[in-house]
Amino acid sequence: MVHDAWKEIESKLSFKTDVTELKKKKDSLMATYRKLSKKIKASKGTGSGADEVFKPDWFAYNAMIFLGDIYEVKKTISTEFGSKNGKIYRGVNSAAISTSTLWWEGPEWLVAVKDNWPSYETTVDELPEVRKVKLVLTSIRDFVNPILEKFSRWLPLIHTTGWMLRFINNAKLQGVCV
Repeated sequence: MVHDAWKEIESKLSFKTDVTELKKKKDSLMATYRKLSKKIKASKGTGSGADEVFKPDWFAYNAMIFLGDIYEVKKTISTEFGSKNGKIYRGVNSAAISTSTLWWEGPEWLVAVKDNWPSYETTVDELPEVRKVKLVLTSIRDFVNPILEKFSRWLPLIHTTGWMLRFINNAKLQGVCV
């Protein structure tokens, strides 16, 4: 689908080029836009006046201004590599995993009696992974219309059904069938 969009752009251009060249041009434009946006932001942060803020004179900057700050990092998540305190993190070598009791046996409390396991009181509001669930109710009938078995997609079924109903209606109008 994305490739089709690139092909359409390629076909609408007044000069001959291919999709790979278009992608390279887009990447080049985006790199220049990001560099200039960063420069503008840096000049605003110095406490300078409005007349001292950097103003790019690049031909495509104003045309790309709609991108705004979509390329700015909003929030980063710190990820650690290696192993610390017996815990394994991503990027650790196999030797550390082979000697890790946490990896092979699990946490210490797991081998204890279930009554001694730690308990965590949480409410539904505290769980970040909870999301709204949409429920779809379907009913299963023993009878399946044979026409539904002929079509695997919705639109061809609708088009054919419409064509058949129009045929029946026209036939009634002409007195061919009752």
